[in-house]
Amino acid sequence: MSSVITLDFEKWKAQQTAAGNPVVLDEFVFAYVPNLDPSQAISRDEKLPAANHIVHRQAVNKTGLASENAVAYSVTLGTEVGNFDFNWIGLINKASGIIGMITHAPAQKKIKTANGLQGNVLTRSFLLEFEGAAKETAITTTAETWQIDFTARLTGMDDMQRLINTDSYGEAAFFGDSFAVIRNGDQYTVKKGLAYVGGLRGVLEYDQTLSYMRNTRVYADFSYQGNLVSQWKTVVKITVANDMKNYVDAAGYPHYVFAIASVDGNGDVTDLRSQGTLSDRDIADLNKELGKIKRDYATNAALTAVNHNAVPNSRKINGKSLTDDINLTAHDVDAYSKSESDNKYLPYHSNAAAQVGALHINNNDLWPGMIFQSSDGHKVGIEGSQGKFLSIWANDPDGNRRYTIGTPQKNGKLATLDDINSQCYTKTESDGRYHPAGNYALQGESYTKSETDNKYLPYHSNATAQVGALHINNNGLWPGMIFQSSDGHKVGIEGSRGKFLSIWANDPDGNRRYTVGTPQKNGLLATLDDINIPVGVPLPWPHANTPAGYFECNGQRFDKSGYPKLAEAYPAGQLPDLRGEFIRGLDNFRGVDPSRGALSWQNQQVQYHAHVGGHGGRAGGRFGITTQWGYSGSYSDDGKQPLPITNDGSDFDGFTNNGAVGNETRPRNIAFLYIVRAA
Repeated sequence: MSSVITLDFEKWKAQQTAAGNPVVLDEFVFAYVPNLDPSQAISRDEKLPAANHIVHRQAVNKTGLASENAVAYSVTLGTEVGNFDFNWIGLINKASGIIGMITHAPAQKKIKTANGLQGNVLTRSFLLEFEGAAKETAITTTAETWQIDFTARLTGMDDMQRLINTDSYGEAAFFGDSFAVIRNGDQYTVKKGLAYVGGLRGVLEYDQTLSYMRNTRVYADFSYQGNLVSQWKTVVKITVANDMKNYVDAAGYPHYVFAIASVDGNGDVTDLRSQGTLSDRDIADLNKELGKIKRDYATNAALTAVNHNAVPNSRKINGKSLTDDINLTAHDVDAYSKSESDNKYLPYHSNAAAQVGALHINNNDLWPGMIFQSSDGHKVGIEGSQGKFLSIWANDPDGNRRYTIGTPQKNGKLATLDDINSQCYTKTESDGRYHPAGNYALQGESYTKSETDNKYLPYHSNATAQVGALHINNNGLWPGMIFQSSDGHKVGIEGSRGKFLSIWANDPDGNRRYTVGTPQKNGLLATLDDINIPVGVPLPWPHANTPAGYFECNGQRFDKSGYPKLAEAYPAGQLPDLRGEFIRGLDNFRGVDPSRGALSWQNQQVQYHAHVGGHGGRAGGRFGITTQWGYSGSYSDDGKQPLPITNDGSDFDGFTNNGAVGNETRPRNIAFLYIVRAA
């Protein structure tokens, strides 16, 4: 017999949870499916059997809470139900028809009481397990209220074993570096491994990462969980809290907790783990006492060895005799004093302007940025321009600006020269240099190694840092830099999952104004002048409505001061009216369409041409094609009278119009709306 939770149920459960609705399974379905093999695996895509195979439906009689992650559903088929065979059972949501769980079983008979013969009573129960089952199904009644409880005796046996373990391991025991909390900048790692807490044996399968912590503790939380029909195991959690005691959860499982580390206001970690068994600790304490005895009661041989190894009075340290107390300064050990270090090196978080190798980082409130200066005096800079967009510029050695490139203030991806059929170049990488790690002079006059490591930024560091108005983060998938101006605007550069570069801008309230992504290919970025059509060029637009940032060419006037580039193309401040018009190339001295200037209008015209007509007699009868005659010559012969031509013996003035004719002369065409950029 096998059972599965269906894929349809997982999708439906997620939708119900997102909408804040409970997950309700309220009906059992019994069916007899021919040729069903209960020993084979069940497809999680399986649907309800055909209607002619369904033999019985009945509402769920009982529901119960087995644990936080498991709920039970039960149905009883009384003697009034039957007669039928079944080998397929499904638990469904009746309203939607979604199947939650399916079981394939050997064929069974359900017989009802009839004609004095006693029928049988069958009870079928499903245990449904998934994360947060108790909360999402809103089932609060424990299953023990309607099921025979076999767990009490088993729980007592488990607790006896737990107490036996505490006799050997005490309140908690850890081995090696298991559950050790290791700091790396503002991130902390809890090492995987084996431990005993409250007598429960548990294993942290993987290293667990914790975020920024200050003035708190890290706890190991052990609980022994399971149910009558499942495998019991120790559930291990890592919890950060100021204070935590042993507790019992909503499902009735006891939790035993132990503080494995404390974190102070500076983020430094103190290890609180108890190492090894109680016997191991007793031996360690004994060794400690023996060590004290050895130190307090030196042997004659030890005293002789000390005398032999003593430093003579004539020795000096940096010119200072050992006969007197020595007051060493930082300079005596070739180190910087604290004040010298503060003036020479840059802390991890600093608002000061700084230089790192050829990199100059300023702290201009509205124009924070960085400058890359080569040995010949040329400079390339990156600035967060008032926190609104990113500027990239270059100066020659005399300080003259060679060019400035601004990133677009809108969402999208930057283009490369390859996008406009220009030559592509590869990008070179420059080696970065970082701040020295500080000094290790005597305490009081200088910083210790640990003080220097916590205060200053090494050449190569994974820590998050601030330099001037530049914030550099260490987000694993989204590393980047932020340029923040004094009014709260921000411009950021992020390495988006290591695949492309994102440039974005936020307003002071943290709302995203735009995001620009770089192309994922080799090449150089292009400016708008490289890829844009000049302002003023009429563009055919395939819609009747004008898009944002453009004007319709309908003869309208525009503000030349507000749109200076458009005014260069149309100095009169008025757009041409191209509605219903064709655009013709300017003759420009070719001689095909002479004597015309740009934007001049031209009326329609028909080129000189000739027609051949036919004429028949005035007889009352019809004439055929053999009666036609041609006409050529001057109009002076007949007073410019039209030829009376008909095919039914009557006269009319002029020729019959027949074909594609109208009130204008035009070629075949497709209508577009002409627009120009408003700039």
